[in-house]
Amino acid sequence: MNYSIKPEKHELEQARQLVETAIDSCKYTLDKKEPLKIHLGHAEKQQVGEFGVFGKARDSKNGQIFFNSSSDNWKQNINDLAIDIYGQTWFYENIENHMFIWQQFLANTTGLLLLDQISDGREPDYKGLKEEWNEKKQDLSEQLSLEQQENFSWQLKVILGRKLLDNYDLTDFPNLKRSDVIDAGDKTFL
Repeated sequence: MNYSIKPEKHELEQARQLVETAIDSCKYTLDKKEPLKIHLGHAEKQQVGEFGVFGKARDSKNGQIFFNSSSDNWKQNINDLAIDIYGQTWFYENIENHMFIWQQFLANTTGLLLLDQISDGREPDYKGLKEEWNEKKQDLSEQLSLEQQENFSWQLKVILGRKLLDNYDLTDFPNLKRSDVIDAGDKTFL
């Protein structure tokens, strides 16, 4: 009987090293107090799409990353995703309650801005973002994030995050209010 086990040992070791390097690079920008556990796993190519990776921060102490080493850009993207997850877990560590859509938006934005500061991130394309903001800004209501997931594009999050950085430090993001996010979006897109 033939069989294979994924990821192979060398693929898992490589992924672990890439994630460790990414996490180490984050410590100097945002200092986490709580321990962080990243759970690595393999996923089929169709699950990871063109990026070769997907994952999320589960809470302030745990993140998940799934990867497929047969995808072309998985190494760079696992690095970027680990940085993004670190930023999100830092945000969750520094806020008492993160049950609302707008807080989830800020957590994701924190991760993307950390990536923006540490890595050579992609420059967002402004095309269609004004329409996206006008269409989705009401989703930043007081609605619980358990009922609905935040679904803003990464480009919109980065642009709004940069606008927020005009008045706040990244370390202030856990203390921001929903109105701060709405004001930044309206100033940017209206």
